[in-house]
Amino acid sequence: MINLLTRLQDETGVSFVFISHDLSTVASFSDEVVVLYAGRVAEIGKVSEILSPPFHPYTRLLISSVPEPRIGWLEETTESQAQKAGLASGVELRQTGCPFVSRCPVAISGICDTQDPPKQHGADGHRIECHRPLDELM
Repeated sequence: MINLLTRLQDETGVSFVFISHDLSTVASFSDEVVVLYAGRVAEIGKVSEILSPPFHPYTRLLISSVPEPRIGWLEETTESQAQKAGLASGVELRQTGCPFVSRCPVAISGICDTQDPPKQHGADGHRIECHRPLDELM
């Protein structure tokens, strides 16, 4: 399917909106990525900017959730702090604050839950919406 989509892009110049939790698949034929959480932008930019390094904690969670073909991967993944936070609760739709706050391993109490995250800008139009400074998220 990915090969077909790539061929269609090459032959016709068509654009796609491809929705997936698997960022590695999205990266295989996308130029730009928008990472959404609860319908709000967490991170947006060129594929290379989103994946290397992933800044937003939700982007990291998505990348770390892609299965690896090796023994012990699942056990290691579910024991990590980020995964425990990610599995701890469901999606919470919020009017204010960061929508990822209840699952975020780096949330700042009293800030992330009460204030909308600022739009921080990286290279080439890369935008990350998080209260943590970018150097803390790398």
